[in-house]
Amino acid sequence: MAIKFGKLGSKIVLWDVNERLNAETKMALDELDIEFFAYTIDLSDRKAIYAVAKGLNRKSVIRTCS
Repeated sequence: MAIKFGKLGSKIVLWDVNERLNAETKMALDELDIEFFAYTIDLSDRKAIYAVAKGLNRKSVIRTCS
């Protein structure tokens, strides 16, 4: 999904607890020259989510896939 939205011109923010899968997606986005920000984060940890979100200074639409 990140690649599809990236090809349409979206800036991508990756949030995933799985560091390996996050790294694979980062490599794919890099190869396609898609702008992205990647964070390894436990989405069940509300404090961690707020800490990362506080560092984002742009409006973002976050789509989550479980």
